[in-house]
Amino acid sequence: ELRRARRALAALWGAGEATFERAAGNLDAVQPQLPALDGLRAAAGDNPDVTRWDVESQRLRSLASLERAARIPDLEFGAGFKYFNDNDESALVVGVTAPLPLFDRRTEGARALELEAEQAGQYRSAAAQRVARDVSGAFEQLTGAHTEATALRDREHSVAQEAADGSSQAYR
Repeated sequence: ELRRARRALAALWGAGEATFERAAGNLDAVQPQLPALDGLRAAAGDNPDVTRWDVESQRLRSLASLERAARIPDLEFGAGFKYFNDNDESALVVGVTAPLPLFDRRTEGARALELEAEQAGQYRSAAAQRVARDVSGAFEQLTGAHTEATALRDREHSVAQEAADGSSQAYR
């Protein structure tokens, strides 16, 4: 069991084999209470695996908005003078051009981007559920380790107290 625990501890920091001689710790440093699970779950919403989908969704919505704006044609105005050599006259020329979006109305691209944004929202929900599951599992492991460490500390203190009481009785 000791070998298995040493390998698990070494694997925790990415080492292939445990090269340390012994592990040391301070059981008195064990916190009396664990953090609240609800607080950990709330903090999990800031996990990068979750928040990246917020950014992606916003990016896609912005692109869809840009695509919708591109459906409105840009009007171009122009003005100038023209000289006619034939009759030695000048004229003011004014022009307006407007593209006619007969074939490309850009509606498909905007709708596709909106659907991708909705999909990114679903990916965000899935990532949030996955992170919440991982937080719950880690909290269960933490609770077990905390209970075990607290029990070891209490047992160590009671054994030390018994030894102190026995030695003080022996010197009386």
